[in-house]
Amino acid sequence: MADIIGLVLPFFGMIFLGYVVARITRQPIEALGWLNTFIIYIALPALFFKLVAKTPIEQLTRIDFILANVSATYLVFALIFVAGLLLRRATTGEATIQGLAAAYG
Repeated sequence: MADIIGLVLPFFGMIFLGYVVARITRQPIEALGWLNTFIIYIALPALFFKLVAKTPIEQLTRIDFILANVSATYLVFALIFVAGLLLRRATTGEATIQGLAAAYG
């Protein structure tokens, strides 16, 4: 349990820190675009790199982990793609983008 908390705490700690800072300072709505860009392209990749760098390579190359990860990602993509086509009446291109956005998250 301590290992899981050690992996998850930095991620949610960053979210909590962002929440606290947002409550303390008031930023204009235009600042949110740059903040999202910073978080997605700089802060989170650095955090993920730090977490993956500490993980032994044997754990990262386990076939069950890789298959579960790829399967879950594909399942989310397929569900949202079909929902986009059937429920939202989106085109194939639009449903693909919706599926990719959902699977990326």
